[in-house]
Amino acid sequence: MALSIGTQLGLHEITALLGKVCMGDVDRARDLLQRLLSCFGEHERPDDADHRPAPGRRPADGVAQVPRPDLPARVSDAVQAVLADLADAPFSAPDAERMRELGLDARAAAAAERAGLLLRLPGNVLLAPDAADRAARILAALPQPFTAAEARQALQTSRRVVIPLLEWLDRKAITRRLADDRRTMREPPGSPRPNGER
Repeated sequence: MALSIGTQLGLHEITALLGKVCMGDVDRARDLLQRLLSCFGEHERPDDADHRPAPGRRPADGVAQVPRPDLPARVSDAVQAVLADLADAPFSAPDAERMRELGLDARAAAAAERAGLLLRLPGNVLLAPDAADRAARILAALPQPFTAAEARQALQTSRRVVIPLLEWLDRKAITRRLADDRRTMREPPGSPRPNGER
């Protein structure tokens, strides 16, 4: 994605970009963050100057500020290791033993999530920040509706990961849980219905 002054990005796009870059190159991540900050900071109307939010505060319209991955070195190293593990198996979240090995406890994982570097699901299931988008693309290709077992097989993951991931997708209105516990992808706004209506 080309960035320039005036580029408008949502929090999801920012975290996805940072997650991709942070998988091995800290300098590139720092450069991207600086470019993002400049895009957000310099694209202001002159009459907004007196209404700029204080550092660390949300602006009046409620848009979150750019997350800053200012983590302790040990946590940053652990996050890099998790992302490296996920590179080839994006839905194979680290188990408790691997997290202990990395020194990545719940508090550190929460800090990484706040920084936009990880997606943390209930049960301290950790995935890359773009995992939900990747899962949605894979699940959309399944015959609809689908079961949790079918989703688990398609994502090549475990029940420990797929259940909280599906519940997260439900909450974000990406999937919809049916009465028989199967799920279907929600139609994007404006999508044509079978009868041709919108």
